Amino acid sequence: MCIANCIDQAFVAHLAAPPSVQLAESMPILYFGNLEAYRRSAKRIITVAVNPSFAEFPTDDPWVRFPNGRRFWTHPPTVSADRAAYRNELDNYFEVAPSGWFKRGFEAALAGFDASYWGTATNRVLHTDLLTPIATKEQYSNREMEQHHANLEKVGVPLWHSLIDLLEPHIAVISLNRKYLKTVAGTTLGSWVPIPGFKDKKWGAAGRDYDMEHQVMKLDSGWKMDVLYCPQWQESPLSSLTNGEKAKLASCCAGKLTHF
Repeated sequence: MCIANCIDQAFVAHLAAPPSVQLAESMPILYFGNLEAYRRSAKRIITVAVNPSFAEFPTDDPWVRFPNGRRFWTHPPTVSADRAAYRNELDNYFEVAPSGWFKRGFEAALAGFDASYWGTATNRVLHTDLLTPIATKEQYSNREMEQHHANLEKVGVPLWHSLIDLLEPHIAVISLNRKYLKTVAGTTLGSWVPIPGFKDKKWGAAGRDYDMEHQVMKLDSGWKMDVLYCPQWQESPLSSLTNGEKAKLASCCAGKLTHF
């Protein structure tokens, strides 16, 4: 599958999502970040969560983060020029008005890999969402959403698999409920290995252990990627860790990863 096919499938998911789930105005978000800059990076790194937040389309100004995206709300891109325009909205996300979720979450942990969502590091990072590219009205974990999970994931999960096969990341940093790990693409090549050394400071000055885990996975294409699993205890990835603790990620992974 090529990127055009992935875009088409993202809009299939968008059109199939029930109105009770969708925001008043939105479009599917296949990925966040500059795809070509990511592809040129020496180390291709993606971050992974569950689905886009409703905060990506604020009620008072739904298209502030995607200034030219409104036309895709009701008219999916069906020709090359329109798909290129849609990609341009995604590629420029971090240059326009990104959500603070990314800085509160993964960004500080990426610095040790000389990586960033922004153009300030050697390696440009993309963010992806495992279960669906749809920004839903409610948090995905809310009970009201449970009845819709199967339908959203029926399209969203295979789409993510196809996208990852195209992206061929060296490292995937994942933060979501552990029950979703079985949904991650690929064949595991061994057991999950703890990466100790982190303290969750939200639990007092001494902190409690926050053990990340590492696994090598082989994608359907044959590509092998390092997967770093970060337990999700708060709304934002790694938000229970201080920036100082997050910055230790790369040093704690040294010698443990295939691609680092």
